[in-house]
Amino acid sequence: MSKYKILIVEDEVIILETIASILIELGYEIAGKEKTEQEALAAIYTLEYDLALVDINLESGIEGINIGEKLGDLKKPFIYLTSYSDDFTLEKAKKTLPGSYIVKPFNKNDLRSNIEIVMARESSIEDTSGKHKLQLLDGYKTVVIYIEDILWIKSEGVYLEIQTVERKLLQRTSFDEFMPKLSESKICRVHRSWAINPDYIQELSSTKVKINYQEIPISKSYRKIVLEALSANDQGSKFR
Repeated sequence: MSKYKILIVEDEVIILETIASILIELGYEIAGKEKTEQEALAAIYTLEYDLALVDINLESGIEGINIGEKLGDLKKPFIYLTSYSDDFTLEKAKKTLPGSYIVKPFNKNDLRSNIEIVMARESSIEDTSGKHKLQLLDGYKTVVIYIEDILWIKSEGVYLEIQTVERKLLQRTSFDEFMPKLSESKICRVHRSWAINPDYIQELSSTKVKINYQEIPISKSYRKIVLEALSANDQGSKFR
């Protein structure tokens, strides 16, 4: 069983702590324990987690469904917890496409089986697509991108500028900290200030490449790495 990080959203303190204790006993990590809609909305955009357990009935209503909608926008898997299984609540919940729906009271096996099934489904979707997800901060929001959609990365002082197929993101980090996250990808350094995805090369020479009409320099010290990446991509003969 994988050691997933679980975010818990539950307004009843005793139930919240009971769930946390069960998850720890099962070998999971607790990413956060939130008791209100406001706390939960802040947490889902700032914390690192693999899955969220969300009580539908927070405070005075079904605020948990609002959280489910936001989790869906972030493409984060989540499971609803609730004391109610009436048709109205079910219909509202179904529209947010939760991974599962657990009716209280539940036990340790209920939690474990639902978490493992939902996360197995997520892994299956990722494997089928052949792409790898990466969480990045975009201002105060957490966004999910595919590593394979990164065109290039440029170092700008204490930031990295990451250009994807759809957007540009600025991350306060360094190449040394960021590149290990891309270890399973084709992305490679070509310069002390640049890394590229060889799949998107439009033009190349011994000193530069062009991706999405952006000219990117190639340093002599990185030339061998670039050659290897291009050879693996069946472009090496053009470069020589």
